[in-house]
Amino acid sequence: MLLYTETQRLPRGGQLILAMALLCVVAPIFFLPGQAEAEGKEVFVSYFLGVLVLSFMMFFTSLQTELKQDTLHVRLYFPLPLFGRRLPLKQLISVEVVTFRPFRDAMGWGFHYGPFRGRCCRYFNMGGTGGVYLCDDHNRQFIIGSQDPEALAEVIEKARTELLLRSARAENFMS
Repeated sequence: MLLYTETQRLPRGGQLILAMALLCVVAPIFFLPGQAEAEGKEVFVSYFLGVLVLSFMMFFTSLQTELKQDTLHVRLYFPLPLFGRRLPLKQLISVEVVTFRPFRDAMGWGFHYGPFRGRCCRYFNMGGTGGVYLCDDHNRQFIIGSQDPEALAEVIEKARTELLLRSARAENFMS
């Protein structure tokens, strides 16, 4: 049963910046040294088309957060699923709304590792500065970016509480 879903997309200005940055990294691969004599117009058209294609792909880049009955699913799409993470609610020991700085703390948008409160943290974000801080029973930290972090934290906490109550009732029933 799906309790919560949210899809975040890159900010529009961020798409263009990211597409141009990717193009600067990828372009030397396509323009090998033997092609240095190419006319300026052809090079400009190639760069322009590259930025256009990458910007189009960035338009479909998203972070999808779904809370099912006992698991939080976070997936990064570019435009196909690239990476995903399942966080079982029974393993979470801390849920908290936080504010972070995507570029300073997490080194950008997407899935990154970075410091938070002096320890390594896994960031899932696509824009904005609000998120939900999660800590599991293995002492791993996660920050899930959200446009409405208060609502996400509330739903996670409620589902976690209900899961704990169900398991306590099952233990009482078995004994």
